Amino acid sequence: MSKIKIITLLLFYDYKFFNMGIQMNVQEDFNKFVKDAKRVLKVSRKPDGKEYVDLAKISALGVVIIGGIGYIIVCLGSLIGI
Repeated sequence: MSKIKIITLLLFYDYKFFNMGIQMNVQEDFNKFVKDAKRVLKVSRKPDGKEYVDLAKISALGVVIIGGIGYIIVCLGSLIGI
């Protein structure tokens, strides 16, 4: 066998085994994700009214804060001329 054939065969087999390793990792990652998702769904519950209102208030406050920061940045940018 020529050296080129040997190198080509070695590269092909290395690629084949490397590709199999990636495929196994993806399958393992997917199985782990499904297992974790099932566990989260088992322990999750529907929030009561007070908890829902508190969560809505916190989310609205976050939106207002982020919007305020964005507004300040735009105002500063227009003053500077950017």
